[in-house]
Parts: sequence; structure tokens; C-alpha cells
Amino acid sequence: MPDSFDTAQITGLLERCNSGDAAARDQLTPLVYAELKSLASRALRGEREGHTLQTTALVNEACLRLLGQRNLDAGNRAQFAALAAQAMRRILVDHARRRAAAKRPS
Repeated sequence: MPDSFDTAQITGLLERCNSGDAAARDQLTPLVYAELKSLASRALRGEREGHTLQTTALVNEACLRLLGQRNLDAGNRAQFAALAAQAMRRILVDHARRRAAAKRPS
């Protein structure tokens, strides 16, 4: 678990992201990647065996969704983790819906 300096650094970067600083987004990604990977691993544990989405793909998609937003709306590390977990759940639901739709006859 990262120390409080990392948490303060992440909070500062999140604040800069909220003000539109693209460089802050680039600095934030590697700092939170391990935490996102852990969240993705937990999210995928409840999925069916043989799921086609891998942990890294889920993390990458969540990063694209979160960090691609104009206003990230995460004031601190805990809020960012909650938003990331929510994004991952939505990605998994969307994936399941597409899979189910592909099985239906036309």
C-alpha cells in the first residue's frame, strides 16, 4: 500500500486533472495503475470462467473512460478508486450485454 506522500501526490494530480491539466493525467496513470489492476482483478473474480476480458484490458478501458473525461470529478484517491470500480462494473455489464445480444437470433 502506497504511503501518504503518494496519496497526497495523487490528490494533487487529481485536482490538476479537474482543472484540465493534460500533463497531470499522464503523470497520474502510472501512479494508480497497480491499484486499478487490483480492482480489476477483484471485479473479474465474480465473472464466468473463460471470460474474454482480461485484467489489463479492463484496466485500460477504465483508464480511457475515466481519464478521458473532461471533468474527472474525483477529489481524492478514495473517490478515484470508487469511480474506477464503478467504471469497471459498467464495462463488465456492457460486455455481458453485447455477448448476450450476439447470441440472440436475428
